Amino acid sequence: IQWGFRVYPDIPALFFTLVSFYFLLKKEKCEEKRKSLIFIALAGLTASLSFLTRFSLALFAFCVGIYYLFKGKYKTFLVFSIFFILTLSPWLIYNQLHYKDPLWDVKQYYTAVQQWTFEEPPLKQVANLFRCMGLLALFIPFGFFYLTKKQKNEKLFLLILIYVIISFTYYLFFVKQKDIRYYLAFLPFLYILAFH
Repeated sequence: IQWGFRVYPDIPALFFTLVSFYFLLKKEKCEEKRKSLIFIALAGLTASLSFLTRFSLALFAFCVGIYYLFKGKYKTFLVFSIFFILTLSPWLIYNQLHYKDPLWDVKQYYTAVQQWTFEEPPLKQVANLFRCMGLLALFIPFGFFYLTKKQKNEKLFLLILIYVIISFTYYLFFVKQKDIRYYLAFLPFLYILAFH
């Protein structure tokens, strides 16, 4: 817990990602239009907090955007984006005023990561999958197949698929060091796939 809030914020970031996903599920199940807008606004807000806690979790908000654009739900996409950006705006304004660059923190973070990490083979990330999930990892392809076939009955199935594929690809090919803790960003969604 002590390191989690200072150097390795994976757990708090995962918390905000899961809360955002929870609000997206609530939005999907909500019949009342006004309430569903509140849920999507809360999802945007918590996705933004997830990004602020760990910059690489911008992938979740990016995948939510892809999902709603693909589904043709432009109003939902717009509400999610507005609340995502509104939550980010104090941070962006602070960086602009102090550093003359709204994304100063992100650039500094990735510069430090590039300098202080070393290249590891992508195969290590695949091995980490089995270290995280054990034999359950063998069921993930069946979950992909099941959710693809039963897509009309499953809420947010496409979002789960998009997020898992993009996250796995990002950590496999674009992140030099293959720490097992990086799986925390999308491990609950891998479990959802495996259990389906």
